Amino acid sequence: MYDISIWEYLLKAIFLCILTRIVWIDYHTKRIPNSAVLTVAAVGAVDMLLCPEMLFMERILGMFVVSVPMLGLTLAAPGAFGGGDIKLTAAAGLMLGVRLNLLAGVLAILIGGVYVIGLLLGKKIGRKGRIAFGPFLGLGMAVALLWGDQILAW
Repeated sequence: MYDISIWEYLLKAIFLCILTRIVWIDYHTKRIPNSAVLTVAAVGAVDMLLCPEMLFMERILGMFVVSVPMLGLTLAAPGAFGGGDIKLTAAAGLMLGVRLNLLAGVLAILIGGVYVIGLLLGKKIGRKGRIAFGPFLGLGMAVALLWGDQILAW
């Protein structure tokens, strides 16, 4: 029988591969496919079964800690985020849990904000311009997954 850490590393690698695909697709199409979001959720569910170190409730709260505020902002200001972005943050919460998913959301907003400021200053987009947010979510999630505990401890 394999050591559980092997499964944990394998699931993290699969999660990162799916995120890479989501980033590529969203960058090129400004859409995140539901099939990719469901795959992220499935990996999180398997992680929950094979790697029970994180509490079930932390994973469930992780589904809502970023997605609900994003949904609220989108309802208040239509177009603020796409539906795929919101669904991706919910699905990733199963894998990341509440602390790491919140960190991923904060990192995505900070990195995406710097990128947009650069575009605005360079006059590449106007105030009403839209960007794909999935690449920033993917980057934030990858950083949170790989180094989140060290970042939060710092």
